[in-house]
Amino acid sequence: MLSDSNIREQLGSLLDPTPDPAQKPRSRPATMIAALVILALCLWGASLALLLHFDRTAPRVPDPPTGKVYRFNDQHRVVYLTAKQNSSAYAALAIPILATLAVGFYATRKKPAPTDSF
Repeated sequence: MLSDSNIREQLGSLLDPTPDPAQKPRSRPATMIAALVILALCLWGASLALLLHFDRTAPRVPDPPTGKVYRFNDQHRVVYLTAKQNSSAYAALAIPILATLAVGFYATRKKPAPTDSF
């Protein structure tokens, strides 16, 4: 009569085949990459909304009493913003670009192979 250990020993390669690392390259989980892409798209949308808001609400000429003296040129439409609005506008331009580059780097770099240590 065969015991459990004998059966597992004989059928071990059938029950738990070890994956061949040469067959399939290790990659990032698709759900994580999809979530990061959605986050980057949301940042692009928020950036666009903020810049359009500034374009619609900011004056076309400098307004020193309100502090709107910082020139911001967005596609040949010049508006004048406060110092805080100006830094927000440039951050709204930079953050989505950096996020997109980070997602691309994360998605394309190779994941290190796990080490077997017991």
